[in-house]
Amino acid sequence: ASWAGHSKLRDLRIVLLGKNEEENIRVQKLISGRITLESEQEERNISVINSHLLQPNLSLHHITRAVRECVDLSQPGPHVFILVLQHNDISEEDRFRVTTVLKEFSDQAMKHTIVMTTDKPSYASKLSSVVINTTVHQLIKQCGGRHLQFSPETEKFRSEIFKRVEKILKGNTEEYLRCKISEEEEKKKSKLNLVLCGRETTLHVSNLIRGGKKKPSMSQESRSKVCLSREVELHGRLINVVELPSLSQLSDEEVMRETFHCVSLCDPGVHVFLLIVPSEPLTDEDKKEIEEIEKRFQSKEHFMVVVTDDTVDGNSANSYAENQELNSLYGGRYKVLGLKKDKKSKQIPDLLEYIENMKTEPYSLQMFVRAQEMRGRRETEKKYEEKLKKSAEGEAEDLKCLRIVLIGRTGNGKSATGNTILGHQGFKTLAASDSVTSVCEKGVGEVDGGSVAVVDTPGLFDTTLTNEQVIDELVKCVSLSSPGPHVFIIVLSVSRFTREESDTIDLIKKIFGSKAAQFTIVLFTRGDDLQGESIEDYVKRSNSAELKKLIRDCGNRFLVFNNRETHDRSQVTRLINMIEEMKTIKQGQYFTNSMFEEAEMSIKKRMEEILKEKEREIQTQREELTDKYEMEKENMMKRLEEEKRRADEERMNMISKFNKQKETLRKEFEEKEKTEQQKRDLEKQKQIEEEKHQRAEHLQKIEEMKRETEHQRSLYEQQQREREEEDRKREEKYRQDQEKMKHEQEQIITQLQKRQEEEIRKRESEEQKRREEEEREREEWRRRIKEAENERKETQDEIERQEREWEEDKKRQMREREEDERKRREKHEEQLREKQEELEKMRQKIEKEREDERRQRDEEREKLRQEREEKEREYEEKKNEMMKRYEQQERERTEMWERKQRDDDEKREDERKRWEKRIDDIKREQEEMMEKRETQERKRKEREEEEQEKRKEEHEQRIKEMKKKHEDEARKQAEELNEFKKKNDHFNKLKKHLEELKDQHKLLEEFYKLLNDENVDIEKLKKKVEELKNEWRCVIL
Repeated sequence: ASWAGHSKLRDLRIVLLGKNEEENIRVQKLISGRITLESEQEERNISVINSHLLQPNLSLHHITRAVRECVDLSQPGPHVFILVLQHNDISEEDRFRVTTVLKEFSDQAMKHTIVMTTDKPSYASKLSSVVINTTVHQLIKQCGGRHLQFSPETEKFRSEIFKRVEKILKGNTEEYLRCKISEEEEKKKSKLNLVLCGRETTLHVSNLIRGGKKKPSMSQESRSKVCLSREVELHGRLINVVELPSLSQLSDEEVMRETFHCVSLCDPGVHVFLLIVPSEPLTDEDKKEIEEIEKRFQSKEHFMVVVTDDTVDGNSANSYAENQELNSLYGGRYKVLGLKKDKKSKQIPDLLEYIENMKTEPYSLQMFVRAQEMRGRRETEKKYEEKLKKSAEGEAEDLKCLRIVLIGRTGNGKSATGNTILGHQGFKTLAASDSVTSVCEKGVGEVDGGSVAVVDTPGLFDTTLTNEQVIDELVKCVSLSSPGPHVFIIVLSVSRFTREESDTIDLIKKIFGSKAAQFTIVLFTRGDDLQGESIEDYVKRSNSAELKKLIRDCGNRFLVFNNRETHDRSQVTRLINMIEEMKTIKQGQYFTNSMFEEAEMSIKKRMEEILKEKEREIQTQREELTDKYEMEKENMMKRLEEEKRRADEERMNMISKFNKQKETLRKEFEEKEKTEQQKRDLEKQKQIEEEKHQRAEHLQKIEEMKRETEHQRSLYEQQQREREEEDRKREEKYRQDQEKMKHEQEQIITQLQKRQEEEIRKRESEEQKRREEEEREREEWRRRIKEAENERKETQDEIERQEREWEEDKKRQMREREEDERKRREKHEEQLREKQEELEKMRQKIEKEREDERRQRDEEREKLRQEREEKEREYEEKKNEMMKRYEQQERERTEMWERKQRDDDEKREDERKRWEKRIDDIKREQEEMMEKRETQERKRKEREEEEQEKRKEEHEQRIKEMKKKHEDEARKQAEELNEFKKKNDHFNKLKKHLEELKDQHKLLEEFYKLLNDENVDIEKLKKKVEELKNEWRCVIL
């Protein structure tokens, strides 16, 4: 975590963390107010944030949200955290929760935390803290040892708190803590999210924006199919550049995944989508890509166009942009980028400044989801419009098609009939008792050159489907035969006709309305069972009044099929002709949805009126049933409460009885334990006194032996001191002799060296004289040679020869002297070595004598030491023997005591086990009785709940049945009323028609009289005829 500088606000912000709300409030009241810190002059206002972050029922999500609220309240950041804890109410889980909460604030929060305990540790806690660190101690250690114990002395304790706070502020370089959440929000606010989209050059633009920085590249194929996000700090702003792959090259699933991924990579949202287009004219692929991008994101205000060019400044792109009027695209938001890198170019800073000035709300994930919902809705609407268009086109085609709906009982051969009509296996057929067709199916074929559509429906009165499911499927057949069926064919079997099937027409009327009967034909299957008898004769000789009524309700339209003779198309032709005749009578009209809806609406409307009329009756019955149910429920609840009360009383009496027994046993056991403990204490006291007496005797003996040993040791030490004094004197005498001998040796050697030095000085003096003499002679020879230079050559040569002889003689003398000197030196060295050897022999002799004397003294000392050790060993042996005897006595006494103690413990353990067994027996008996009671209570509750549930179901069933009964009655009455209205309307029409006929008859008679009258004006007569025609809508020939 980072740390903020000193705030200008002079608030001291303290966050309280604790489990106990009352203790938190007590601490809050104590530290609230104003304070002047010692290191500051001005007052500080104390802001205390009392959080509830340590409650055990909080999830991590709730903790994060609460931390965010706490950070908002302590803006710009808290100074100190105070952990308000209780020794007796904290666990390892609580410590983990404290650590988690503080880390949610910041990784450095522990450095700003003080632990405050409001209670004192119990004895058990103190005892455990000696052995291991308690949870509180571990937290104090984690917080740098900062701990305060709450004190009732208010002012003094308050002062101590702020001293600790000031110490924390001084110990950290910055004043307050900047929390993680604040950092993340500032980071989110400061980051600019850019999405590059387009068919090409997005990578070049991305590198250009990021200053030419490249990461390890992916393959072109993988780059083109995945979203890439790269962050770079540019011009003091964190830029998140997301490269969107070309959408036109991806599948729908990949497009959805990558667009969602693209937006999710930008938190809190996309600031702008940069649509990259080339400076050249847009290709079809470019236009397709732009359309796909617009369709996916549905937000033009978040887009701007970036025109790319290979030049640095993009002049050619500028001219192209003006020519193509790119200003009109996306509100005139566009920029031109040259792709060649130029360090002096300001095009990227200008682009970023332009984006900053747009100041649009970030395009978030929620906006993206809403865009997808709108896109899905538009696509659905488009598909629906296309479907409607196709439906309208298909409807025009379906007007020429003959549409048939097959209805009938399971096993009557509807599917086989459909196959016979179509002339091919359009529907699945099986010999089975259950319906083969469970949903409406449509088959299309051609009969006698005309198009035929057959809709097969589930079997009526089917055992595998409910009546409601069958009715729902039957309703669907109208839409499958859109715009409406020409005929409903009721399929019956010749071999059987049940009472249920006689209600088929009523069912059709009930579902589709009364007009549906006008479009119905009865078709019998299994025509081969008639054995040559015609279907008309079969119907005539039938004794079933229901069958004849059914045929009569269907307008006496019926025929027979033999589905085994599928090649016999004449039976299909007869059916088609019958349908065509019906169409002719109906003037080409077919059963439409409007008829169905009209009938249904009429019935429903009348049902509502009838139900409204009976609403008071229904409400009264419902209230009676509800009152009855509530009364039964209340009685049952009272009974349950009474039984529960009795059970609780019995349980409490039982528990009280068991507790009394347990308390009696416990008192007996404690009394007995107290008596035994007193007895053990007396025996222990007696044993302690006996041990004390024996230990005193043993210590006295040990002390006597110790005194004797000390006396022996003092005698030995005195002898040792005397011998050491004698040895010291002997050593001193030896040292003096050594010093004397060494001095004598040094004098002898010194005298010898002096003599040698004198001889050397003498020789050196003689040598010096000789060298001077030689030098004088050498000078003489030089002079003589110089004088002889003017003389004859023979004289000069003679002189030089004499000089050489002189030189050689001198060299010879020199060698002889050097040889003498060497011999003399060797002689001196030999004398000195002989003298030193003599002295060494003398020293060795003295050393040997001294060594013999020392060895003799060591032998005497060793002898004395052995004597002393022998005495000490005897003392130790005596002491050890005494200790062994004492330890043996102690061991025997301890064993006896332990044996006695063990026996007592065993007796107590046996007694305790007997007591525990009695307690366990009581507990077991109590638990068994409780379990038995609970079992009985549970069974009783289950039984009562079952009865209550049963009563509830019966009540609901009665309400449902009553409602269904009233609805059925209302529907039946509505249908009967509709039927009556239709019959009444038909009767009124017939009556009106009869009156019109009568009027026409009178008119004709009058007209006839006028014609017979010869004096009638013809023009007047014609005028009268026209008036009559207009008045009565008559046709007069």
